[in-house]
Amino acid sequence: MRRFFVILLVLLFSISAFSQRPRFYYKSPTPPPEHFTRDRTYDVIHIKLELNLDEKQKTVDGKVTTKFAPLRPNLNEFVLDAAEMKIKKVYLPDGKELKFNFDSLAQKLKIYLDKAYSFKDTLSVVVEYFVSNPRKGLYFIQPDSAYPDKPYQIWSQGQPEDNHYWFPCYDFPNDKATSELIATVKKNFVVISNGKLLSVNEDVKKGLKTYHWFMDKPHSTYLISIVVGEYVKLQDYYLDIPLEYYVYKSNAKYAKLSFEKTPDMMKFFSEKIGYKYPYSKYAQTIVEDFIYGGMENTTATTLTSSTIHDERAHLDFSSDGLVAHELAHQWWGNLLTCRSWEHAWLNEGFATYFTALYFEHARGKDEFQFSLYNMQRSAKFADMTNKRPTVWNRYFDPTDLFGPHIYQRGGAILNMIRFILGDELFWKAINYYAHKYAYQNVETDDFKIAIEEATGYNLKWFFDQWLYKAGYPSFEVKYTYDDSKKVVKLEVEQIHPADSLTPEVFKTPVDVEIVTKNESKIFRIFIDKRKESFEFEVNDKPLMVIFDKGNWILKELYFEKSKGELIYQAQNASEMIDRLLAVQELGKMIDEADVVELMKKISRSSEFYAIKQEAINNLGKLKGEDVAKFLIELYKNEGDSRIRRSIVDALKNFKFNFVVSFLNDVVKSEKSYYVIASAINSLVAIDSVNGMKYIKNALGMDSHQEVIRTTALRRLSDMKNTKFEKEAIEILKRYSMRGNHPSVRITAISTLALFADKDPRIKDFIFGMVNTPEFFVRMVVYNVLGDIGDKRELDYLKVAQTRELDGRMLQAIWDSIARLEEKFSK
Repeated sequence: MRRFFVILLVLLFSISAFSQRPRFYYKSPTPPPEHFTRDRTYDVIHIKLELNLDEKQKTVDGKVTTKFAPLRPNLNEFVLDAAEMKIKKVYLPDGKELKFNFDSLAQKLKIYLDKAYSFKDTLSVVVEYFVSNPRKGLYFIQPDSAYPDKPYQIWSQGQPEDNHYWFPCYDFPNDKATSELIATVKKNFVVISNGKLLSVNEDVKKGLKTYHWFMDKPHSTYLISIVVGEYVKLQDYYLDIPLEYYVYKSNAKYAKLSFEKTPDMMKFFSEKIGYKYPYSKYAQTIVEDFIYGGMENTTATTLTSSTIHDERAHLDFSSDGLVAHELAHQWWGNLLTCRSWEHAWLNEGFATYFTALYFEHARGKDEFQFSLYNMQRSAKFADMTNKRPTVWNRYFDPTDLFGPHIYQRGGAILNMIRFILGDELFWKAINYYAHKYAYQNVETDDFKIAIEEATGYNLKWFFDQWLYKAGYPSFEVKYTYDDSKKVVKLEVEQIHPADSLTPEVFKTPVDVEIVTKNESKIFRIFIDKRKESFEFEVNDKPLMVIFDKGNWILKELYFEKSKGELIYQAQNASEMIDRLLAVQELGKMIDEADVVELMKKISRSSEFYAIKQEAINNLGKLKGEDVAKFLIELYKNEGDSRIRRSIVDALKNFKFNFVVSFLNDVVKSEKSYYVIASAINSLVAIDSVNGMKYIKNALGMDSHQEVIRTTALRRLSDMKNTKFEKEAIEILKRYSMRGNHPSVRITAISTLALFADKDPRIKDFIFGMVNTPEFFVRMVVYNVLGDIGDKRELDYLKVAQTRELDGRMLQAIWDSIARLEEKFSK
């Protein structure tokens, strides 16, 4: 799962933003080097791009004018980042040509100025250049024999440092400039870029249109963007700010499902941050084959086309998280931009947390708490697989940093700061930080200092342990009650192993709630020792003791409680998350009758959906016919497709004919694609005799994100060592080929690899797809070769690592090389 199917999830759930995409931690051949904020010899003031684009030949004939001011005295050289392009001419605006040296290996264009300039001067340099089918930065999408209906499109992806593959520029986030883009394309195309559209001029004779966009607020180079394609523009507004949604004519009727909450999100962020949306417009554009889920280019977010979905998919699927995340970046990442990638959590952790805050606003506190709980889970898993601090400057490629350490852990860290400061001071600090550093670059200490200046709190101790160190505390908690003294004694010990990255002691405030039959009290304690105890006066024996009420702290907690205490907590805790955690613990006691009854009661209640799902999952551990019948009746009266999905998933453990019959009815009559997929998964699990029949039937079903077809393909792994094995292999081969949806191909290839030990030709078949142009498909091919390859594949991967440019792809290759070398060394 970690190697094959987790990567599959990158595509299946590609609507997670660039900022939200899953990251996987692979072995690398050497330790990553340190990277520091780049030195600058000049300050870019304005970038003007003039482009002639050919969507069929995949070329850019361009001219970039860079206006800048020297930061050093006697500046006589001007260096731009540039890769894999032809530099035709360099000159000053008056036409005076300048000498230059283009080092393609170093990706540097050194320009020799006509004289030495002082830091009091301002000048411009013009570079004419030509790019053909760049490997990064700018992507040309075309139809071909396998995908004849794919539209012609051109779109850029600059983050982290890729824009210099399609125009010479200073390509690091620690500089900001205004920009403009003038692009000439075929008349049937629309050009979307940053800022305000100044003009569209048509050359009727040549069949061309020229779009002129102007961005009047400074932003970092990686945020400069262009999208070219055939689009319908849908118009909306927040106050006087135009909101533009660029979609295809074929799916425009569904765009509202994805984008209708944009005005409310903009209102919420503007008011909560205390800084009105800072730009003249906001556009959201969908594109094909996007290599992330979304990218927050200033005023012009780019999104994967799978963002758009129909009403049936909307039963389970929402684009709200993606849309909110990218919009939050317009403040956190664009208005304020990390000075170097080691501080990327200031972009990504903030956008992740503010997405959860929007959910709190739109869906309630329970949804917010569940979002934070999932953030904490992701952060803890990342720490187990690749322990490193949140602020970290060791990487091969900046994309190596873009994972749970800066997204989910970053969000959890902000939540703990909110807990320490309290809401009033937290929002005062956020407002102060936004205003103080607007249109500037920031580092982590800038945020710390802003908190101190706004609130008086010096949180150096907090930043040191949570941002510059790694890990999280593991608390072992016990309590005793002294009836004679009416005192609860709480013992707290931090039992996590300490090392060079993980503090011996995590200092933190914690809320402890003690509930008796007559009162509820909350005591705030401050933990600053490895082992300590606290005493609390109460009026009676506790019915419930909750350590870290509301689950504010990123931690592991070992707090053994009796069944009675957990049952009370599951029904009476005031915070949703504390009830959920109790229901989880009760799952370990599901064989006991009173626990079963409580799970049934919760399943029938109006509880928050995640708690109901947990109760149903607990019931799914049982095998009895009565429980199966209970779940089926529960399904018939349940309107929430998320709960129905949990029900049919839980039924995979009940091998009764009436369950099989029920699940077949679900497949025929259910509206939710995702519930149907779960029903198929359960059917194959409990009725193996007819498993192939169910799979073949499912392979004929279209669904959102191909969730039904991919579920069926995964279940073909059950056919290994059965009479259907050869047929399963042929089906998987067929769905692995180009022409199928990329998520289908990924699932088919990763499942097919499981059969490689049965048929040596499978390895050759998969190896034959190493050059497939589809990004995520190629990534999964590299990964499976690490398990099924031999010396030939190892040699190929060592060559491939010199050819691939994307950091994620390189990590996949290095992991496979490491696994193969380990296998051959035995």
